[in-house]
Amino acid sequence: LFPTEKHILYRPKDALLPAGVIAIGTKSYANLNEAIREATSSGDKIELGAGTFVIDARRTIVKGVTLKGAGKDATIIPLQAPAIASVHDNADEGAFILGENAAIEDVCIKYNTTRIPGKPWDSDEILSGVILGKYDENVVMNTSVKNCRIIGFRNGIRANHNTGIVIEGNEISNNRHGIQLGCGATGIIKDNVFTNNEVWGLFFWGTEERQTELGEPTITGNTFSGNWVGDVGIQWGTIIDYKVNLNGNTFSSDTKTVMVVDGTLDTTLSVKSSHTFTQSDPGFQANIVTNKVADVTLDGYSIVTPE
Repeated sequence: LFPTEKHILYRPKDALLPAGVIAIGTKSYANLNEAIREATSSGDKIELGAGTFVIDARRTIVKGVTLKGAGKDATIIPLQAPAIASVHDNADEGAFILGENAAIEDVCIKYNTTRIPGKPWDSDEILSGVILGKYDENVVMNTSVKNCRIIGFRNGIRANHNTGIVIEGNEISNNRHGIQLGCGATGIIKDNVFTNNEVWGLFFWGTEERQTELGEPTITGNTFSGNWVGDVGIQWGTIIDYKVNLNGNTFSSDTKTVMVVDGTLDTTLSVKSSHTFTQSDPGFQANIVTNKVADVTLDGYSIVTPE
């Protein structure tokens, strides 16, 4: 049923592909690079069977195209620097860049590097696993990353300025930041697991007025544990009315300190004042850093100043 030629003659609807097979519709491809280059029409779906698939350059999943694997345990996309080097221009630094209405689902995107955890990132390294939209486009993207495992990047997933993003059901671990949302990027962040990220599991930052233009994010059903500095970081260059509601999430870090800083959070986390969350349930813990406590909503917590 699955010949070695360029076309698959028959495949039942919604059936998974055999191991090692790459296809768009009924056409198969020799490698993932070729399939991504040819997926240019909205509605195209690049499907991957179980196996390991490599890319040799930063790849853009164009408007309306979906890249879908056989599951995050089965379909592995490893990356290695400097074969795919970052250009450090804040626009094209990711392994995958998603256009409007594009999606990545059911794959493991793993940065295959010998980098020592905690070491600074070199100029030839890949900074982000998946970028949702372009850096300076204030548009509705409707992009999504679902049911993936993303490991070993500076930012596992990154979005700036854009809205309509959906990040759902992913395992995001061993990155510097698990997810970075900048300059008001917003959408739905749901049912993800953030573990062992070197700084923050989820990181908000921004310095521009556009922070408040796109609405507040929906953050629910996520689990945070073992993130080195903290589970959630919030860094505004200016004090703005941008709310982050953290109700409905599970925090299980070892500490539950909220550090409040003036202006920005530098790499040394120079703390101007500190507060501690307290709650009747001692098993419910959080480590959140922000420069404006009023931005954070977490019912059942009171904020007290330690002696």
